[in-house]
Amino acid sequence: MTAVREDRALGRRLSPGRAPSPPGRAGPRSGRILSLPAVSLPHPAPFAGRGREMARLDAAVTAGRRGTPVLLEIVGDPGVGKTRLLSELALTAGDTMNVLSGRVSGFEREQAFGVFAEPVREILRARPSLVRGLDDRTRALLEAVGSGLALRGRKSPYALPDAERFEFFETVTRMVEHAARPEGVLLCLDDLHWADDGTIALLHHLIRHPPAVPLIVACSYRPRQASARLTACLRDTANAIRADRIELSPLDRNAVDQILGPDVAIDRRARLYRTSGGNPRYLEALSRVRRLSPDSPDAVGTFLDGMPDSVRSPLLGELVPLEPDHREVLRVAAALGDPIDPVLLAEVTGKDASATMAALDALAGRDLIRPASRDGIRPSLCFRHPLLRQLVYEETAMGARLAVHRRADLALRRRGAGPVERAPHVARSAQRGDTAALRLLAEAAGQIMRTAPATAAAWLRAALPLGGDRSTRLDVLEALSRALVMTGRLEECRRLLPEILSLLDADRPDRRLEIITVHAAAARLLGDYRGACAILGPELSALKNARASAGSRALLELAVAKMMQRRYDECRELVGEAAERAPAGSAGDLLAAAAACLALGAAYRGDRHSFAEHVRHAATAYDTMDDPDLMPHLDPLSQLAWAEALAERHQDALRHFTRGLALARLTGQHVVMPYLLLGLAYVHITTGRVDEALRAAVDAEEAASLLSRSDMLGFALALRGWATAMRDGPEAAAPLAERGLRHVNARGLLWEVASGVLAHIRLAQRRPDDCLGLLRSVDAHIRHPSPVSSLRPMWHCLAALAAEAADRPGEARLWAERAGREAAAHGLDGAIAFAALARAQTCAPQDRGRIERLGEAAEKLSASGLALVECSTRLLLARNLITLRRLGEAAVEVERVKTLANACGARFLYTKAVNAQRRIGASQPRRPTATDSTLTRRESEIAQLVSLGMSNQAIATMLHLSVKTVEAHLTKIYRKLRTRSRPALAAMFTARHGEHPDR
Repeated sequence: MTAVREDRALGRRLSPGRAPSPPGRAGPRSGRILSLPAVSLPHPAPFAGRGREMARLDAAVTAGRRGTPVLLEIVGDPGVGKTRLLSELALTAGDTMNVLSGRVSGFEREQAFGVFAEPVREILRARPSLVRGLDDRTRALLEAVGSGLALRGRKSPYALPDAERFEFFETVTRMVEHAARPEGVLLCLDDLHWADDGTIALLHHLIRHPPAVPLIVACSYRPRQASARLTACLRDTANAIRADRIELSPLDRNAVDQILGPDVAIDRRARLYRTSGGNPRYLEALSRVRRLSPDSPDAVGTFLDGMPDSVRSPLLGELVPLEPDHREVLRVAAALGDPIDPVLLAEVTGKDASATMAALDALAGRDLIRPASRDGIRPSLCFRHPLLRQLVYEETAMGARLAVHRRADLALRRRGAGPVERAPHVARSAQRGDTAALRLLAEAAGQIMRTAPATAAAWLRAALPLGGDRSTRLDVLEALSRALVMTGRLEECRRLLPEILSLLDADRPDRRLEIITVHAAAARLLGDYRGACAILGPELSALKNARASAGSRALLELAVAKMMQRRYDECRELVGEAAERAPAGSAGDLLAAAAACLALGAAYRGDRHSFAEHVRHAATAYDTMDDPDLMPHLDPLSQLAWAEALAERHQDALRHFTRGLALARLTGQHVVMPYLLLGLAYVHITTGRVDEALRAAVDAEEAASLLSRSDMLGFALALRGWATAMRDGPEAAAPLAERGLRHVNARGLLWEVASGVLAHIRLAQRRPDDCLGLLRSVDAHIRHPSPVSSLRPMWHCLAALAAEAADRPGEARLWAERAGREAAAHGLDGAIAFAALARAQTCAPQDRGRIERLGEAAEKLSASGLALVECSTRLLLARNLITLRRLGEAAVEVERVKTLANACGARFLYTKAVNAQRRIGASQPRRPTATDSTLTRRESEIAQLVSLGMSNQAIATMLHLSVKTVEAHLTKIYRKLRTRSRPALAAMFTARHGEHPDR
């Protein structure tokens, strides 16, 4: 059994009648497989993470088919997959066993023998003659059970004498025997924790006196809600019966990733796993929510709007039998949150401690709450699942919720709790005009702004309607603006600016400058660089009257916006002025941010001399910070990492991107996540980690979508297309790159890279003219206002390759010359490699200079860590060597490509290398068949390849043989030629057959 079964979906209901046959398996020849109730899913879901459990099911089926009666218990929490596992068991056994199934729900507890209603009904429908010869009372009871009308009361079998009750149970046992197929019966009984006493008694009879046919009884139930009678029944079995108990636990992260699939972003997978707790039913339901809000202080609340009834209804059904007092305690506990504090709960409910604990015991008995931890002093309680708690809270009337939060705040205030502890209740209960509540929420938000900006924003939003004077409202709006920028709610932040400025006194230039700087940052992070400059530009006149720190940060923000517009000279001037104005207390932070900005500008320009100085300063500052100190500086950290990526310092860039991303996820700073994820994808694709690049690009798509950043979404699609081209080929990648270019509207750096990626794919599609058209457009754009020379050698090299493919040698020469000039300007290994690769296209195919330049490019690419481009270059080198009939050297290059492409996950390049290898094999000279005293044709081929320096593995791959076959041929060759070493064999073969044709 495999751990993942794509074809066995919980949502595929088995229709009454014959079950669908699994692939490669014949359907049932006779009998009926009855439907197992299941959650309705929109599409089949993989069955993951249950490999061990499936192995135990297989063992149970094997034992049952051999005649050993089997009792199989499948136990676990609601939604953990008990019904799904029963469905898998039915599919496994359904080939040769008749599958009968039944289920009882919490709403059918008054129905006697409810779980047996469906099996009895189906048996009577298939074999109506079974009721003949029965007494009237037994026949009537069977018909009542099958129709679902058997109710508890005087006429139930509990009121019958023991002999008559035994007769009824024996009748059901004989019916099961008659329903058996050649290898027996599988009886699936689901949700037995709701079972009535009659069901338990009948089940006990079946497992104490099994029928005389192969039988498997599979029961599922929730152990925490099972009655003592059921537990005792399942422990009291016949001696011959084989019993197995499978306890299902929540799925682990790997299984959840398999179910969700690779197209779901890593951040979304993590949040779904965290919120569902690994519960398959909740995971499937929550995964249907298309868009998840990034700024909710309670992540569970973002899911419930889309929760289907298949999840909501069973949870609500568990609340129906509760006594009113117990339900009230549960509602208050839901408002107070996990973990449940019994003392606070008693105070808020107004009950004494003993009554509260009695209610908690009753709720724990129904498995609605559970012990969370035991420290030996005071046990901690929590809800069984966060979704249950949230659902109880939402189902509580609005007025009741308000009253609970108000009482909770009063209780906490009497305890002396701080603002952060009281804020969740104050935010939900404070009324307009409550200025004390407003101040408390503002203070609490300020305390958690760095570590939980989304929660801070929620509390500040709750504070705004409470009123307050002009100054207080200004403070709240200003703090809210900062929180909104950190969480990526940039448009919402920009909408606040007019009101904030209207509340600001004219004699506060420093505060005005700080507020304008925050909103300029919001504009820049939205990609509106001109807007950021337009906001900040007019404010520079106020620098003389503003505090030094406010002026320095405003200048630095403006410098970053200028740098993104490629106005590097203005950027340097602004950074210099900001550094001069930086106050002593914050000089370190400001200078580090300034160095990161200048490093990125230098990397864009290809100015390696100034780059080294700036990147060393910024990296030293940020690497020596611990995580709490670094949290406010993730924006400049992302600039530093991008500078390192463009300057081919891939390991440093990877380290900074990874650390920044971890801190952004930890603190909810969603605004920087697109930059960090795109950088991570870029580094992975350039260094040849295709799978990692795809995952980061998918994450970047979601992060950009949540921030409504169309340009970054386009960039993410382009990078995903680039990686897809290496893994699956250009045809699969082209739609992604085309979509990416459409999303990137402004002609900036992101548009440039998106155009270049699509040009690369067009060339791989053998559309060189389209490739040249895109690259000419890029070249025309980057000449004004200034070039991004760190990328130009790559585009010029690609253009030279396209011109050569289009048979335009003159244009190829022009592109190659420009690539050479750019590469010489900044001297990076990658740029030099692209220039050499471009120059190779200007040489004639038979020119040895072409081979030398391709080899030089491949070595430089290897030194710079550009693994995928190295693969493509070595593949081009191998093709040229084949053209020159230098087959041995070509074979060596192809082997290197295969090894490297396999390590990178570049399946498309690997396939192309295999095709080149076959071409080499087809180009080998064929020797005539020799006599027994000389070499055979195959032995001659192998001897020739050995003389070329190829390994046994390489020879086996080329000739489509096994390594052992090659070794056997070599043994015969050594014996025939009377030699023992590979060098001697090579020399002897050359002497016998002359110079190799590929030399």
